[in-house]
Amino acid sequence: MAMKNPSVQVGQLRETELGEAGRIVRLAFGTFLGLPNPLEFMGDRDFLLPRWRSRNTKVLAAREDGRLIGSNVVTRWGSFGFFGPLSILPDYWNRGYAAPAGKDERSERSFHSASASGRSL
Repeated sequence: MAMKNPSVQVGQLRETELGEAGRIVRLAFGTFLGLPNPLEFMGDRDFLLPRWRSRNTKVLAAREDGRLIGSNVVTRWGSFGFFGPLSILPDYWNRGYAAPAGKDERSERSFHSASASGRSL
């Protein structure tokens, strides 16, 4: 069951947060894969800037007490929607922050009534 934490807020990622969000993506995926230096995951590839600029995506940020702890990209192509990469700082893993949303939460967070699928760490 997902934990509810009132100190965590979800909203749009700010342009000034792109660098830190990219670092979190690398750290999360590199740690998950067991890389010796997780921040070297995928070299110099920029995961978020192209998606952040796209008109058919929204990049969401999770912040705890104002600190960026994770992000998720929501994309809509016609009537189909998907999300990812979803990442959260490894210190927050297994604490319910990136757990699947309940039925009511999914419906409230729909992106222009698109159907959804996705994967997360």
